[in-house]
Amino acid sequence: MALDGVVPFPPEFVTRYRAKGYWEDRSLASVFEEVFTRFAERTALVAGAQRVTYRQLAGRVERLARHFLELGIRPLDRAVER
Repeated sequence: MALDGVVPFPPEFVTRYRAKGYWEDRSLASVFEEVFTRFAERTALVAGAQRVTYRQLAGRVERLARHFLELGIRPLDRAVER
């Protein structure tokens, strides 16, 4: 699916990247879900003495996504920092 105003990659790049396995027909969200599930108990982030597991990170991502929805930001909306 192309987004209005976004220039797509040239078809020859797409073909090459898919052939090499760099691109899969999956959403980024599905990739993250797989990683969060597969490595749930492993450490994902370290900040000083604080450690966050992939399961905890998934929860934080979910809360942030809900917060964006509550603010009125919807899938495919664009957000630009000024």
